[in-house]
Amino acid sequence: MPIRDLNITDEGRFHMEAASPVLAKARAAVLRGIGVQVELIRAERDGRILTPTKPVKSKDGSQTTERRLRPRKWFWRNADGTYRLVILYAHRPLPLLSNPAKTTIVCADLDEVERVLTTVVLPGLISGELDDALLAAKMPKSQP
Repeated sequence: MPIRDLNITDEGRFHMEAASPVLAKARAAVLRGIGVQVELIRAERDGRILTPTKPVKSKDGSQTTERRLRPRKWFWRNADGTYRLVILYAHRPLPLLSNPAKTTIVCADLDEVERVLTTVVLPGLISGELDDALLAAKMPKSQP
């Protein structure tokens, strides 16, 4: 195919624009979490144990060591063999609909869990569909 037949645009790289810096930080955190979950899914499917690490500097900055991370899975296998998936932010499940009690997605298998994360949740995060849920998760819980 010659170059003249390509669909060419002047758009730059993808940027998630948010209404506020707080919202941008929340979106970025969930985006990183989705990446970790996809890695955990692939490791579980392949029968591997994922042991991510991150470099940590000493207080005086002279030494760098590796600290093992233990990411929390957002998915689990239910008693009936299907999988359940929640999207977490600030250690709280995000409500995915207008009903705050509806936080869990039912998936048939690990492939569907990965597919939901990458084709439904990720575009919803980018388009701003989860902004209200992210802001609600940031709010402190009301005390009785």
